[in-house]
Amino acid sequence: MNINDLKKTMPSLETSPRDRLPSAETLNSLEMLLGMKFPGELREYLENLGYVAFSFVELNGVNEIQKEKSDMIRATLNFREAYPKVERKFWVLEDRSEEDYALCCESGDIFEFLPSVDREPRNLNMTLTEYLKSRYAEIQEFERKENSK
Repeated sequence: MNINDLKKTMPSLETSPRDRLPSAETLNSLEMLLGMKFPGELREYLENLGYVAFSFVELNGVNEIQKEKSDMIRATLNFREAYPKVERKFWVLEDRSEEDYALCCESGDIFEFLPSVDREPRNLNMTLTEYLKSRYAEIQEFERKENSK
């Protein structure tokens, strides 16, 4: 399964309107701004979805209107400032709660970083697509339990 197939398997997935998806030029300039490349799957996510949201969860993204002020860019810059000892090779995909981050490495691997517990981000051994599917299933299960109370 690839990024484009996610909409088919996740019916409540919200994404950017097509006219707000970032252009290749915008993504290239953001790579230069942050000094790292978007890995293939993350670039595909941004080009085709922009961002995703479902239920009470929103994963960071980039849009053509905000460009360098988009959530992913601001979150990544803020993360670098807050955690200067962490290697500068991560894009902030999701701030799951205060001090619980999902990060996408330049290699494309998804990491978790809990600063109160870990000194370095921990590799979850997942692709971006796998992470999105897992997170979606986690939220659906949480909502099922909440609705059955």
